[in-house]
Amino acid sequence: MVPPDYETDASVQPYRMSIEHQASRSCRTKKARPLGYVWYCSIALFFTLSSWVLILQQINFDLAVERGLVVPDVVNIALTLENFWIQGGLLQWSNPFIGITIFYGWTWFLHPALCYAENVVLIMASIAMFRRVGLQKLKAPSWTILGLLGNPYLVLAMPGPNKEIPLLLLTLYLVDCLLRDDRRWWSALGFCALMYTLRDGYGLFLMLCVCSLWVLDKRERHLPAMMLGLLATAACLFGPLASIAPVLGRNLAIYQDLISSQPVGGLASALALDPLSTLDGLTLYGLRLMYNLLSMALFPVLHNQEGQVYWIGLGYWLFGILILAALLGCALRTQSNSRSDRHRRLGAALGLCVWFMVSLSLFVQPRYLMPILPIAFAALGTVSSRSRWLCISTAVAISLTAILINQVLERASLEVGPEQFATPPYIWQS
Repeated sequence: MVPPDYETDASVQPYRMSIEHQASRSCRTKKARPLGYVWYCSIALFFTLSSWVLILQQINFDLAVERGLVVPDVVNIALTLENFWIQGGLLQWSNPFIGITIFYGWTWFLHPALCYAENVVLIMASIAMFRRVGLQKLKAPSWTILGLLGNPYLVLAMPGPNKEIPLLLLTLYLVDCLLRDDRRWWSALGFCALMYTLRDGYGLFLMLCVCSLWVLDKRERHLPAMMLGLLATAACLFGPLASIAPVLGRNLAIYQDLISSQPVGGLASALALDPLSTLDGLTLYGLRLMYNLLSMALFPVLHNQEGQVYWIGLGYWLFGILILAALLGCALRTQSNSRSDRHRRLGAALGLCVWFMVSLSLFVQPRYLMPILPIAFAALGTVSSRSRWLCISTAVAISLTAILINQVLERASLEVGPEQFATPPYIWQS
């Protein structure tokens, strides 16, 4: 018996048309999935608060500094770019912020205050990209937009040039390249190269991550273990590697300057740990993994010496809780064996890999985890409801318990003394 031709046989055309109609209706229903009030409220609140921060800085910059509504790195970057602008232009080989110049340099031709407009465009592009990557590819719920817009640091960084907001967008583009069925390896490496101009270590090690995934092909479940092994080996061999890799050499120089003031540096001194020793280097790597994961959630700086709320410290604390919960969710998601969870598993694996690679740096910088937070938080949103609330409640409980213990033991809470900054060029009055 000859099977019917489903393309031309009139007897089966009604069934074929019915199937196609149901499929197209299903696609339309999927596309019409409502985003929810959390999505829209988060966007409205983010831009309302960032506008308020911008206005306060413009009206009274010193007061904004006193209340912790100014990000020191943003001020320092703006002042550095202003110096290069005065001394002959931003496109100089000695300019250490070439990547930032690519995104914000045009504003100096008009007025650096337009950095806020640039950041608005970058954030809106990030929101659109997160909808594509987080909601459509990772199938995360719409409330996971809080991983992007719920980070108070970004609100405070909006008025001026910074690294975090461009890196956030580029990381989303990178993940989009890797989540495609026909992975765009060269495009992914191109985005890593652009990130290298913003933060060399971050871009370089993401290149390593992309190349490792290229080798593993569709075995992305093994990516975190592979990266952890490679980076732990690099920590053991940090001395020899620092002599041949400029990125690691600069990192070693910074560590030696900060060894007495950074938490791991102080602990390393107390325990007589040498980062250039094989065994000690591995021990310090483990300590940095814990510090990068926990320090912002456990040791918040919530007020200044005058007892007023220190908003950037509060923002760091909230980010610490978000990233702790998100990485716990990533660890759970990578254990999935379902073939249908391949994209979700890869997103979670990338979140863990960024944590591993940031911890290779000899000084603790959990802020470097900010660009991957939206993807990690989306991965948290894809685990079961019970597991999700377990991750969130665990992160909150660990943080509040540490704060309570410090209060019970009557330990002096961390405070910030008076800070002074030169008025940055993005302030109109300047």
